[in-house]
Amino acid sequence: MSNRPRVQRRDLPGAMGLILLEVGAGFGVPAPVVLAGTAIDESALNAPDTRIAEQDHLQMLANCLQASGDPAFALHYGSRIPVVALGVLGYALMCCRNVQELIEFLGRYHRLISAGLSIAVSPSAQGVSVDLLGTVSGQEQVETLECEVFFAAAAASLR
Repeated sequence: MSNRPRVQRRDLPGAMGLILLEVGAGFGVPAPVVLAGTAIDESALNAPDTRIAEQDHLQMLANCLQASGDPAFALHYGSRIPVVALGVLGYALMCCRNVQELIEFLGRYHRLISAGLSIAVSPSAQGVSVDLLGTVSGQEQVETLECEVFFAAAAASLR
């Protein structure tokens, strides 16, 4: 058995792109605008084995945010993602017994979403607070969008 370092996968299932196209269309953003600046072929997204590069996914998300004009676009998109699309983390989220456990779990493992931001989870007598720490500009804005997508998908898993 070798001790080779595991290379982190930097792509997503094509279904994530299809969902993003559907949500974008609901906001009046046509597919060519969503796909602008990416190497994604819209027709290939229907194939079950299609993978899309993380950078292409981020470009699609940024395109939708800009074209829709809705600062909550990532939350709308994330709420449409099935929890199993989050991979191992999604299956772990399905095991959470309640919202507090889910938030605490996300607080511990948020680095799997984005290494560029910190998420602070602060429980109190009134509830639990989740704060994204860092500035929102340039590339960090995309990372914030990734976190919003993830949290919305995680919250949707509790339904």
